[in-house]
Amino acid sequence: MRRISSSTLFRFVNKFEYLIDILDNGFSPRYSYEEFPTSTDKIKYRFGIPMICFCDIRLTQAKEHMERYGHFGIGMTETWRKHNRLNPVLYIEKHSLVTENLKKLHSVLYDTINKDKNSLRPLLSPFIEILRYSKPIKKTVMNNNGKKTIIYYYDEREWRSCQD
Repeated sequence: MRRISSSTLFRFVNKFEYLIDILDNGFSPRYSYEEFPTSTDKIKYRFGIPMICFCDIRLTQAKEHMERYGHFGIGMTETWRKHNRLNPVLYIEKHSLVTENLKKLHSVLYDTINKDKNSLRPLLSPFIEILRYSKPIKKTVMNNNGKKTIIYYYDEREWRSCQD
């Protein structure tokens, strides 16, 4: 059976100078601001995550992706991906069991840590690490003329390196 995914991960940038910088200096993380709901849904985490993002899209299907992120790109092999410990993003549907369980885990971790600072602190870092590799499946945004647009992040087939 033919693979749907690409055997190459691509990094697209919107300026030729950025591509030259990658070739000269290697990949360097950029901060991306992600938002995650908490157990109360009234408070959302919004924090910057240093990451290097790639997409797993065949070039024949990358036109829309390149329009958003740039027409200059570089492809990396599967061997390179494994060596650099990249992982695909965990796309989260707002009303899924995964989201519900992440909210419960958040609530337990923070309630317990607030009572006893050292009790679950070792679990906090792995929890945050999971969030760093998570992203909503879609987001509604307002464009320049006030029209709502839905961005389907799932279509990006994103892979990340979030190593500091």
